[in-house]
Amino acid sequence: MGLRTSGAPHFFVPPEHASETPSRIRMKGRCTVKAFRGQMCSREANSRGLTIIEILVAMMIFAIIAVGVGAALLATLTISHDNKAREVASSLAASEIDLVRANGDPFKVFNAPARTVSNPTGGIYTVKRTTAWVTPSGLAATCGTGGGALQYKLVTVSVSWQGMRSTTDPVITDTLLAPTTRINDPTKGTILLSVVDAKDRGKENVTFTISPSLGAVTLRPTDEDGCSFLLQVPAGTYTITLNTPGMVDFTQSATPAKTLPVTIGASTSFAFKYDDAATVTLNYASNRPPAPAPSPIIPADMSATFSNSYGVFPKFATGPNVKLHPWEVGYQAVAGTYRDTTPSCVSVDPESWAPDTRVSPPLSRLKLPAVALAPLGTVSVDIPMGIVDIERESEDRWVTAVSQVDTPIPGQQSCGATMTYRFGQIMTGGGSSRYRIALPFGSWRLYTTGSATDSSPTLFANPSKLWLVTPGLPMAASGGLFALDPR
Repeated sequence: MGLRTSGAPHFFVPPEHASETPSRIRMKGRCTVKAFRGQMCSREANSRGLTIIEILVAMMIFAIIAVGVGAALLATLTISHDNKAREVASSLAASEIDLVRANGDPFKVFNAPARTVSNPTGGIYTVKRTTAWVTPSGLAATCGTGGGALQYKLVTVSVSWQGMRSTTDPVITDTLLAPTTRINDPTKGTILLSVVDAKDRGKENVTFTISPSLGAVTLRPTDEDGCSFLLQVPAGTYTITLNTPGMVDFTQSATPAKTLPVTIGASTSFAFKYDDAATVTLNYASNRPPAPAPSPIIPADMSATFSNSYGVFPKFATGPNVKLHPWEVGYQAVAGTYRDTTPSCVSVDPESWAPDTRVSPPLSRLKLPAVALAPLGTVSVDIPMGIVDIERESEDRWVTAVSQVDTPIPGQQSCGATMTYRFGQIMTGGGSSRYRIALPFGSWRLYTTGSATDSSPTLFANPSKLWLVTPGLPMAASGGLFALDPR
């Protein structure tokens, strides 16, 4: 029987709990309910599946595995393709070596520029052949280096292909070619002639002479590599001079020469930089006033100086054109003979003059931009000059201009190396009232004579008969000095 307590809620109390108080019985009931609810929540959580975070983590793990597998497959395919390409390259290299060996004569085997070959199975290959002579010391030398006696010719073939990996080396194969006849004499030496063009490539068909003469020895023009060989040459000192028409070397010489000794059992290299000349048309006094103003007279012995990063090259023009070595960097040109060595003459260069601070902003002048040249090409070069008008005299006169070392203009540079230009008979008694002449920048005096052979020149010192067309310092009241300013 359960207990019943008056004035309080009625609970059924099992007999086994009859001795417990009501508050403990209620607490146990609540605990039983909570436990039941916890079991139900756990079951509901398990039935909901994966969360979004769990899915993302799973996808990331799968991606890492997939990337690793893909990289391994890609590397395998790349290596397989590279091996197939190397097999084709090896075949091409072997074919090139067989072609060289079939020639047999080392003097007829030359460097070959890189050429491309398309394989029928796919892929583009680049084949390059280089040659060099092997000396007794085992060193490989070209005709431009010299050294010991010539023994064998080393031919190296290199084949590369499109899509090579950065860590892959090209296929390289080489062979040695021996001369079929004896080319050395233990009591004599060898001369190697090397000629390269403006781009340092071998220049073919260059002719030359040698002094003293070698008698019956044939002087063959340079081959495809720009080389010529003189074998079994007696010891001594020899001079080789190039003489191919229309060519000039880097010093602007049409017939460059070198003198070197030839010793027993060794080879001596005569190396030249020689190419087909470019023709430069000289546009003197390019800064002259436009027509109908008269064109200035240019001295027949006028000179111009051409310069670039390789040097300074004064040229005396016997006409409107000069021949120059065809450097791609081109040349800048100024009128007159520029010299930066003692005695110097730098006043002809507009860039040498300091800025003229007498005006604001200060005035300065740069040389005109360089004009690029090409072998056998023709270009025109503008050359600014100072321009002067002079009044004729009552009788025929020959006019000569002589540069002066004076620097009367602020910022002017001097010219210690005297320049002399002859205009000839330009002042005639029955001619125009004025004559226009052009001169390089700097200080000048004019002299006149009664004939071309007159050795007693007269100073032209009449300021009222000389006018400057371009900027400068007019003739002084005495002394005949005037200056032409490029700024």
